[in-house]
Amino acid sequence: MTESQRNRLKNVILYILKNFSGGTDYIKLYKILYFANKKQLAEIGFPIIYDNFKAWHYGPVPSFTGATLKSIENGDTPSHNMESFFKSLKVRKNKLVVGLEAPDCDIIPEYSRGILDGLVAKYKYRSSKEMSKESHDSAWLEAYYRNGKILEGNHTIRPHFVAADAKAPDYLIDKVKILFSKNAEAHYNISSGDDVLAALEKAVLEIHDLLQLEDGWDREGTYAIKEKAAQNCRNIIDLKRAHIEFVSDIYPTPAGNLSIDWNINGNIVSAEIGSRLMAFYCEALDKNDSYDSPTMEVGTETSNALYDRIEYFCRKD
Repeated sequence: MTESQRNRLKNVILYILKNFSGGTDYIKLYKILYFANKKQLAEIGFPIIYDNFKAWHYGPVPSFTGATLKSIENGDTPSHNMESFFKSLKVRKNKLVVGLEAPDCDIIPEYSRGILDGLVAKYKYRSSKEMSKESHDSAWLEAYYRNGKILEGNHTIRPHFVAADAKAPDYLIDKVKILFSKNAEAHYNISSGDDVLAALEKAVLEIHDLLQLEDGWDREGTYAIKEKAAQNCRNIIDLKRAHIEFVSDIYPTPAGNLSIDWNINGNIVSAEIGSRLMAFYCEALDKNDSYDSPTMEVGTETSNALYDRIEYFCRKD
């Protein structure tokens, strides 16, 4: 994990622990983290935290979190990566984990906080044994018995299996698989860097929020966003050629389509994407270079034409 991802993880843990004044045990904390990641992976194809979950006898255990809490409990000298956790967390003699700081909620997206709130409310008074049993899902089973052998804690639970167990649509399962693949050269993935992943997460959450709009969302006969239009929009921004770092806005159209705006140092590219058709417009900062595409079928050819225009402005500057 990067420093930014560890900071998110620390604040997610603190966000959970603020609901347990006397602390909570390892298993309950680990399972809430697992169930939260599972729910968000299934709903938007993006994790809340990037800690790897290992398959142990009592269910999924977040690898870095588990090692850190054990070090705190043992009174070890913290490694550089663990220092901020040592300052913000305490493990009591009865093995209850306590938060020593208030979480920085701005680091956790509102959507993710909603998931965490729901899970804390659901599991706060449930026994850790029950939660452990519930966490023995098909994704855990695949890792725990991988290759027909039980290797306690050796195998990482694969995120796309987690999403599949939560009944995510095939479309999102594929997104999770690509996101956590280190070989998806054309797509953004976990190796793409903090800034890029933050921009992609923001865009994914905006698309999800816009999908919640109902007919008449502006009270003037507008239509709800079509799910296929949202999927097409997501497909376009998932590729590195989309230069997600330059996306300035994603917004609905009255017809139920989605528009994406790129601002590349003052050069503008704007695309309207529907279930079947798309079109885009480009204008240079100096107003001397513009292009208005015809309406075209959504597909590889039209997406590449859009990317060519984006990359033209990137090279120009």
